[in-house]
Amino acid sequence: MISTYLSASRPVSEMSKNQNLLFGGLAFLTGLLTLMMIRLQISSFMLLLSLIIFATTSYNIYIGFLLWLIPTILSSIINEYLLDVPLIFNPAFVLGASVYQFLTKKLMLKDKSILVFFSLTAIWVLLLSLNNGYYGSINAVANFVLILIICYFVINLLIRNYLPLILKLPVCVLISGYIALIMAYSGEIDANRLAISDSVRQLANVLSFASAVTLLVIISYGQKYISRVKTFVYYFLTIPIVFSLFITVSRGAIIASMAAVTISYLFSIYKNQKKITKIIPTLMLISIPLIAITQLNLDMFQRYFNNLSYRFQAENLEFGTEIRQYIWKNVIFNLDNSELMLGLGIGGFRYKSSILNIYYYSHSVFVDFLVTCGLLFFIPFIIFLLGTLIRGLKQMNHFCIGLMAFIVLCFVSHGSITSLIFWLGFSIARASTLAYQQNLK
Repeated sequence: MISTYLSASRPVSEMSKNQNLLFGGLAFLTGLLTLMMIRLQISSFMLLLSLIIFATTSYNIYIGFLLWLIPTILSSIINEYLLDVPLIFNPAFVLGASVYQFLTKKLMLKDKSILVFFSLTAIWVLLLSLNNGYYGSINAVANFVLILIICYFVINLLIRNYLPLILKLPVCVLISGYIALIMAYSGEIDANRLAISDSVRQLANVLSFASAVTLLVIISYGQKYISRVKTFVYYFLTIPIVFSLFITVSRGAIIASMAAVTISYLFSIYKNQKKITKIIPTLMLISIPLIAITQLNLDMFQRYFNNLSYRFQAENLEFGTEIRQYIWKNVIFNLDNSELMLGLGIGGFRYKSSILNIYYYSHSVFVDFLVTCGLLFFIPFIIFLLGTLIRGLKQMNHFCIGLMAFIVLCFVSHGSITSLIFWLGFSIARASTLAYQQNLK
């Protein structure tokens, strides 16, 4: 049973009351600094934020990981506002985690197969990118390599201390979600779609991830491990995020979030023989934003609703898909055999599309991975994704199943190989299945 492995996954010593207070205070400070850094465009706060993450991770890697999540989920929005400022909180987390391992002598080698895959992929992409020179900036190459290193740390962290970290995920993602909401509503509001700095999908990705993760944690672990009061608070805080997600009118993000929650709920009902009435709170949560939009007599919200209905009409869905397929086919079919097999490195898709006078980025993590790394690494990449999903299905691990559904649906038609939310979602889902498997032995 899932409760068995969750109980077994608890460490000998969980966070003490003082550590919980430390986490709460630092999470608030991290969120506040992140908001001020973005809203006021204070680049010096990046250094301060990174120092906090490094120091905390060196002292307590688990609290450091949770703090690191808050700005990381907002990475694309931070890049939009601080164009020339590198996201040094990522290397700060890696450096802090390395120091923690050195001081505690706790090497993280729980998932050796993903270590081999990530290492080979990082080396291959680095060599390809430096050889072909399509990347534009070396920072883009370094960023992808760093993402793989971070993902390995995340997987191993969660395997070692699964339940306490998973139960605190809603706190971190909700803080990130509300920072995104403040940025969206404090700026100039678009007449047709809610956005941040004219970017709809960056906002939608943050909101969909925050809402999906929060609800998946409640569905999977709420009944046994989260109090009714805290569950109600999480539901209540998620409503504005779900509402705002709908008025971004981002089809992919909306579908991904709704599908993840629905699939996870259905598996939960089947596994635990719950009554169908258990789904009512989440159905209400999903319905409230739509009902509110239709009932409010504000022209702005009516325009959002009309635009949402328009974009979900069959012919418009087909049109959006056809544009992406046109770009993907033209780029992929113009790769020669060696390029298709070996890849082009970071920036390869943009380079190929510019030759064809399309000037477009990949709009798909999967397509970008194929063009960047070639079939040589794309096939193992798909095998790892399928392996994680199949393991989750065998375990009836509805948290993993829901999260895998989210990252696939959200990023199959959006993003690029460096989309951190995709890799973060995959890492959490994989760790969920490995924590289950490890504690059955």
